[in-house]
Amino acid sequence: MKPLSLLSALALAFHAVNTGVAVYRSRADAAAVALVLASSLALALLFLCLRLYEGAPPAEAARRRWLRRAVWLLSAALTAAFTRRVAGAMPPAGAVLVWAMSAATAGGGFYALVVVDDGRDLGAK
Repeated sequence: MKPLSLLSALALAFHAVNTGVAVYRSRADAAAVALVLASSLALALLFLCLRLYEGAPPAEAARRRWLRRAVWLLSAALTAAFTRRVAGAMPPAGAVLVWAMSAATAGGGFYALVVVDDGRDLGAK
């Protein structure tokens, strides 16, 4: 794996500092701290999986397929976590709409990243 670019390293450092600040500001609310930490971990794992996917040679189709599934799972988990938080602050009709949009996003991602496997690998060079 090639080293991170300066921009990527700066983005990760900014995210780490931002996560620390969010945890500090939410320290009185254990649920909020858990959301911040779980979301930060899921985002870091998502970026790692994407980086591994991009670096995997097309000949490793099984590994690339596994990484696509991991990307879907992590992105769906992030979507659900944030949807729960946003829907809780909305009136019931708005919450239903937010959950429907979240389900459509996760369902579309599942179809695109897990179900569709027509013999060509996504992003193969």
